[in-house]
Amino acid sequence: MRRLTGFRWGVIYPLAAGQIDWLLRIMMLALLAPPVAAAADVRGVADEPCPPGAIAVEPGASIQAAVDRAVRDNVLRYNGFGHRKWFWGAEILVAASQDVEVYGNTLTAAVGGCGIVLADQSRPMKNGGKYKTRDNTVRSNQMHFERAACAGLASDAKPGDENFANIITDGNNVFDSNVYRVSRTSGPARFVWGHAIFDWVGLRRKGVELNGELVIH
Repeated sequence: MRRLTGFRWGVIYPLAAGQIDWLLRIMMLALLAPPVAAAADVRGVADEPCPPGAIAVEPGASIQAAVDRAVRDNVLRYNGFGHRKWFWGAEILVAASQDVEVYGNTLTAAVGGCGIVLADQSRPMKNGGKYKTRDNTVRSNQMHFERAACAGLASDAKPGDENFANIITDGNNVFDSNVYRVSRTSGPARFVWGHAIFDWVGLRRKGVELNGELVIH
């Protein structure tokens, strides 16, 4: 059966249709509840309770429109099934958020998937202005890729938008000390930085991942 947020279902023996439906509902609730309200020092999506909407429990661990959160010590495998266009569907996606720390995670991305992505969509706030993807830190994570490496800081803001002027690249976001593992036949990497895509050497020339490592096996 399909995985949900990185977990695998076991085998369910034949039951009546109604029984299967209720069993699946109960199991889904049991899986979905803990990450949304994870307490401090508990392994999960966040290290403290988050307001409604701050964490979306869906394929891909996602934090959206949040401030002062941490994504730490998770093990995710093939978690980013949905929305492969652009840089959506990452194993961990942080969008329109500030002061988020992502560290100590171990990820395995499927073919065409991305590892960890910060994204700025120029998302409007209800009271005016725009959410800013800034002051975020991604460090000390292990990322394994079945094909090409894909990660970074991506901007979807259009020219003329208040967020277009490099809110990500000049927004005090940090990607460093992460390890990216790929095979020799993986193909060209997609390391995004703002609106541009680089290979590993080009990314480091931008001052990103100066203490990071690309491991080719």
